[in-house]
Amino acid sequence: MTTRIKAIAYDFDGVAVNSLRYHFSAIQAVLSRCGILTPPIEKMNQWWYAPYEERFKEMGVNLSLEETRRIYNESIDGKAFPLFPKFSQVICRLNTQQILLFIITATPRLESVIKILSDGKILDQFAGIRYGRDDKESFLRELLDIHKLSPNQMIFVGDTKRDILSGVIAGVLPVGFDGGFGGLKTLIESGAKHVITDHEQIFSLLE
Repeated sequence: MTTRIKAIAYDFDGVAVNSLRYHFSAIQAVLSRCGILTPPIEKMNQWWYAPYEERFKEMGVNLSLEETRRIYNESIDGKAFPLFPKFSQVICRLNTQQILLFIITATPRLESVIKILSDGKILDQFAGIRYGRDDKESFLRELLDIHKLSPNQMIFVGDTKRDILSGVIAGVLPVGFDGGFGGLKTLIESGAKHVITDHEQIFSLLE
């Protein structure tokens, strides 16, 4: 007998919002400050796995962490990241099916997440937002505990190696979204049980 999915947690950047080009521009801003040529965006799938300060160090950035963050954040602050096509409609439809919905993100900017979801008229569709930490598995375990769910009753949709590994560690169903930062090969190799390219495809996993 198939266990009914009762909750879906979504990563934010690269899953809910199409922010790749904005973050890539921020990377370019940091690297150019140090006279370093930015690799083509398609060569950077693995870049998104480690904390960005580690990646910058590997690429030869010799700025302080504070200066690196300042340049990076100045490049993306105030940008209106667009929601992915159909995301709002899918979220509303999932809510009518009594699926608990969550956002889990490493970004420390809760106000930006709230504004984007509010502008998209879907903020009230989510049962909670967890933000500001890279170890997303701890957020997933917390939500499982709070809502008295077993791991096989929750899906975590992510777009990077880090996201998929978080889902694997937490024991939930890790689903890759091939439209963000990670790429199909990275998602599969990281342990994604399914990969979707369109948000509407999530419904096939609920049947």
